[in-house]
Amino acid sequence: MTKEDVVQAWMSKADHDLINAKNTLNLEKDCPYDTACFHSQQAIEKYIKALLCHLQIEFPKIHDIGELISLLPVDARAKISEADWGRFSNYAVAARYPAFGDDPSREESQEALVVAERVKADVLKLIHEGIERKSRKFR
Repeated sequence: MTKEDVVQAWMSKADHDLINAKNTLNLEKDCPYDTACFHSQQAIEKYIKALLCHLQIEFPKIHDIGELISLLPVDARAKISEADWGRFSNYAVAARYPAFGDDPSREESQEALVVAERVKADVLKLIHEGIERKSRKFR
């Protein structure tokens, strides 16, 4: 597989999570909001992993969005606001298992979806801008 194929595969998987989050939120009163948040978190995580692949930066098998973003060049990191993604890493685990606190609300689930869509747009912009790993400062 080429680098572009790998990036596209990550983007496609992330898009599938985004579709699942949207479809789940459309269930209205029967919506499992924890599931919607889980898929939004997964989309955010996979979009970041696509960008890391684009930059040819290896990453560990983790779900911590903050840790993944810390691997990005400073210029790229600055374009993906922590205010957007900061609290969503916990949905990778909390949404899948009982006893991790209260389930998220509809509003929180909708916000997670908006953030996932914004991260997607940020990642696509960075990829299309041609951000280069070798020409950027790290940490």
